[in-house]
Amino acid sequence: MPAWVFVLVLGAALLPAYVLPAFFRISNESLKVLAVSGCLLAAFAFQPGDYLRRGWFYQGACFACLLVRDTTLIPGFDTARDIHLVRALLAAAANAFGVASCWRFGRAWAVAELPDTDRSRLRAYLAAGGLAVLFGCGSLAIHVRAAVQGDPAAFVSIASQVGDLIGLCLIAPVLPTALALRGGRLAWPWIMLTASFLGWLVYDGFMAATSVFPVSPLLRKTVGESCRAVALIFTLASAIAQRRVTSGELLSASSGSSGSENAPSSQH
Repeated sequence: MPAWVFVLVLGAALLPAYVLPAFFRISNESLKVLAVSGCLLAAFAFQPGDYLRRGWFYQGACFACLLVRDTTLIPGFDTARDIHLVRALLAAAANAFGVASCWRFGRAWAVAELPDTDRSRLRAYLAAGGLAVLFGCGSLAIHVRAAVQGDPAAFVSIASQVGDLIGLCLIAPVLPTALALRGGRLAWPWIMLTASFLGWLVYDGFMAATSVFPVSPLLRKTVGESCRAVALIFTLASAIAQRRVTSGELLSASSGSSGSENAPSSQH
């Protein structure tokens, strides 16, 4: 992750200005393709019917919708009729899939009947609410004001930020149990997934703030793309961690089953 951000900063510093839009676009789309691929790998690590399998499919569908939306940014599409509506609908679909995936993830502990307490869940909700207020509410208000003033692109930002806020709150109940498993591989997918949502909230907050407090376009683009890269990399890392955990469990179960079948009988 630091290496990718370093490349973005280095590219912004050294590349000619006319190359930078393509440079940042390639970085953005490459990471989204990797995120979709990672989510699919995580999903296929589960057996059909497993609870989390569908959650990872939903997460992959979220980024797939964003990839489709990004095709409308290709020169020539901007002049198409109702293109802003199409982008808003694709962003809404992406965030609906994202919320659906977080609902599945947030319910995973209850379905698995792992130990948890009401007090730990309450602390998690309070922490998520505090983070939402810190990173989300101010920038959301800025986007709403822009939408009221007639900016159609603001509706895409609103859909994105609302989805991130809801996703963070749905993931919150997972954290106490995940953190209780510190030192074990089972915790890492959830920690990294939460970090991804925080990365998106920081991205949304920064982009909204710089629309009110102007900074240089190069700084805005570099920092914004770096925040987006961090969020996408954390999503990819969580998917890879999930696949490793699931594949390891399946391998252990398979080895245990084979050992039981091959063990000599103690009965005479």
